[in-house]
Amino acid sequence: MENFKICVATTKVVNWQTGTYKTCRNTAKFGEFCGIHKLKETVKKVTCMGITKCGKQCQKPPQFGEFCSIHMYTEPPDHDWSELKLYNPDINWPYIRSILCYVKKVKNGKELGKLFTKHSHQLGLNSTWETFVLRIPRTPSDSEQTNNLYTMVLIESFFRNYFIDFNTPHWQKIITDLHTKIEHVTFLKEYRELFRRKFDQEYRIQAQKNYIENVLTYSDLGKDMAKQIMIHL
Repeated sequence: MENFKICVATTKVVNWQTGTYKTCRNTAKFGEFCGIHKLKETVKKVTCMGITKCGKQCQKPPQFGEFCSIHMYTEPPDHDWSELKLYNPDINWPYIRSILCYVKKVKNGKELGKLFTKHSHQLGLNSTWETFVLRIPRTPSDSEQTNNLYTMVLIESFFRNYFIDFNTPHWQKIITDLHTKIEHVTFLKEYRELFRRKFDQEYRIQAQKNYIENVLTYSDLGKDMAKQIMIHL
């Protein structure tokens, strides 16, 4: 006859004679414990492998392989949303969720231009690229907040549609106007730098020239010759 082991766990029932908890009388089918008192294994929480727009790992449970329904189709790797890590809004500047609800991916520059016009109407603006004028009278604070929101929507739209060719006079004019608008905004210093590095053609050309000049300066040619070469580039 097979010898059955008894579960070694104690129950919640107190023996009134001894004042101690009674021992479980169930058969130990799982090592030293019965099914009721089986030691629970620590189950590691499985989360979606997608990355949110704030740069953090998604905490939703996966539904499609390793991804949740939101991150089932991942973003193209070229746009890593790195600019959002540099955006910590100050007073009268919008939260990132308010900006991103306007930002969309489009097919080409023509569609993007139409989207900019649509957003200006949604926000009650008569917009030129140099100035944003409110059609509806508002307080100075409301006016500033609306202008700041529109500025950030346009800039984030460039980041979202990075694949479009922006090296034309039309787009470079808009890019220049935008980075000029935030030139003196302290908390946007690094954000603006990243925007210019990615989209401002003049900025990239100047950065290339500075790099070449530095290389030539420390070569056998020397500083004076390096400057003469840079003049003719």
